[in-house]
Amino acid sequence: MSEVGIDVSAQASKPLSNFKPEDYDVVVSLCGCGVSLPKEWVLQEVFEDWQLDDPEGQPIDVFRRVREDVKERVVALLESLD
Repeated sequence: MSEVGIDVSAQASKPLSNFKPEDYDVVVSLCGCGVSLPKEWVLQEVFEDWQLDDPEGQPIDVFRRVREDVKERVVALLESLD
């Protein structure tokens, strides 16, 4: 991410239990794990389940490809919400 000017070094995963589904209108699940989410998350106004490759342990080119895929999907989602 630093290659594109984004510092994520202070970021860490947080458990879903830290969040309330009613606080969100748009929910995006990554890696096709939407089927295992609690129903209240899946039933939000906009729910998308993006099947992405997991780049863990892969060469840097895989990380770059997944990063660009996420960027394209986010841009398309934002455009669809306008």
